[in-house]
Amino acid sequence: MKHVKRILLFLIVFAGVCVFGTKAQAQGMKECTAHISDPEFAGIIEESMGNIVEDRANSRSLNVTVAAARRYTTVYFDVNSGRSIQINATLSKSGNVGIIDADGYVRYVTGTRINHTFAISQTNAYCVFVQNLNSVSITATGSYSWN
Repeated sequence: MKHVKRILLFLIVFAGVCVFGTKAQAQGMKECTAHISDPEFAGIIEESMGNIVEDRANSRSLNVTVAAARRYTTVYFDVNSGRSIQINATLSKSGNVGIIDADGYVRYVTGTRINHTFAISQTNAYCVFVQNLNSVSITATGSYSWN
């Protein structure tokens, strides 16, 4: 009976750590800003995903494998001021996920479970990106949309 109580206590503590750890990650998602010329993006190879000729839909799926020290970007699409870009993605290991405007300004969040809305204050062309922060390949699945 003592062993059963110990196991139950362990499971309760473990479950609490998992739940609070997940909640902290979701609440702690901080949007960062940078420019593509900043040192944190130096030496990263960029590869484009998607077709130059895209349909007129305003949402797309995301399903890529990102090699180490690489950044994958979508094609650029126009978004008007006052609108937003929503990204929902799950990464196999932590990475940067965000948007880059045509002028090279970057906004991103870091994590493995991304559910973030980027408010657009300036009409411009934007692309979505996934940047691998690891020494091994990662996968990113999900979707992005804009309105």
